Amino acid sequence: MKMMSAIVLCIISVAACTQTSNISGNQNAEAVASYYYRLPGTIAVDENGNEIPPIIDTVYTVYVITKDSVDHWETACIKGKYFDAYATLSSRDGVVLESAEATDEKINIEVPPQSRLWIVSLSPRVDSKEPKPEHGGLAWIEFAIAGKKYLCPIKKLIRVEGIPSV
Repeated sequence: MKMMSAIVLCIISVAACTQTSNISGNQNAEAVASYYYRLPGTIAVDENGNEIPPIIDTVYTVYVITKDSVDHWETACIKGKYFDAYATLSSRDGVVLESAEATDEKINIEVPPQSRLWIVSLSPRVDSKEPKPEHGGLAWIEFAIAGKKYLCPIKKLIRVEGIPSV
């Protein structure tokens, strides 16, 4: 019995160290997010010709798998910042996100039968009223299905290569 427990512990440890994560929508909703840093393409200068430091813009995209159709996308919170959510229903049955960092990490998003993949673009909130998070996690997205609100934790956040600015 002790030997069996040790083998199970080894298998779990090895599985935890792999570089590929699979997201397959086993619950009512699952979410992962990608982000990249967008830098301005031209160098801004002041009236004296001195370079103005560029403002780094972080672009977030959330991939949400749901079993039901979403009526309304409410808001999202990532790293304490609040965003409005704008979703598109995808017809793809999967997405692979590859890390832009040296870890070579990949996330495979697999859409099970009878489920939907939503690609949600986030835009920083412009109003001063920020929702009170009902979830203690670092990142979450809120949406409504059949009039009922759901708060879905974003399980993973991965930095990907961005589109170069011109």
